[in-house]
Amino acid sequence: PFCTWCTGNTLSSSSVDLAIDHVLVRDAEGSEVFRFLDGTVEITVDGETFATSFSDHYGIGATIDF
Repeated sequence: PFCTWCTGNTLSSSSVDLAIDHVLVRDAEGSEVFRFLDGTVEITVDGETFATSFSDHYGIGATIDF
C-alpha cells in the first residue's frame, strides 16, 4: 500500500503518511493499483514561480478485471 494523504505533499497538512483513498469493487479483482498526480507542477502567481502539488490528496487508480 501507499499513502494518498502524505507528508511530502505541499498542500497536505498531514503529519503522517496515510492511505485514506480507496477503490472499492464487488465481484472483481484489481490486477494493477497505482497512485497518480503525486508529482508537482510549477505555477506563477504575481510573477513568482513555485512548485506545488496538484491536490491535497494523491490520486489512486486501478485496473479492474471482471
